[in-house]
Amino acid sequence: MLASLDTADLSNMKLLSQQYQQMRYELGRIPMLMDFARRDASLVFTMASKNDDYLSFVRSREKSLSRGQECDRFVS
Repeated sequence: MLASLDTADLSNMKLLSQQYQQMRYELGRIPMLMDFARRDASLVFTMASKNDDYLSFVRSREKSLSRGQECDRFVS
């Protein structure tokens, strides 16, 4: 049973990553958290349960962003 929960969690994170890449392509910019909420609120819940915050998630996907750059606007 625990293995199935782990698989479901990985599956949800994989879906979240795919949705992020797709949305980034469609929008032509880094998606904001509201973009995810508009598309599928369950993705926001998945991200919140697996990451410290949205900015950390974005930084893990966008290697060009570092702590010193202005990217706090993506948190909202």
